[in-house]
Amino acid sequence: PAVSTSLGAEGIDYRDGSDILIADDPAAMARGIRTLLLDAELRAKLSANALLLAHGTYDWKKVGDTLLEGYESPSDTGAAKAI
Repeated sequence: PAVSTSLGAEGIDYRDGSDILIADDPAAMARGIRTLLLDAELRAKLSANALLLAHGTYDWKKVGDTLLEGYESPSDTGAAKAI
């Protein structure tokens, strides 16, 4: 399970309270950490959901497949024509 600032989790397609806890000030960070220390069920839920998110969205094979799709079908920006 993780507690992060919104800046620290930027670029991740997370759901606050489901995959991660977001805390943007010191007091909120302390509360989030304390909550995770005291709530085993929430720790398990965040861990399981974050793992599903990582495997479903950020798995190396999935990322590679997405890149290959982009290389195989370039957009109509003209960039492919210039090559």
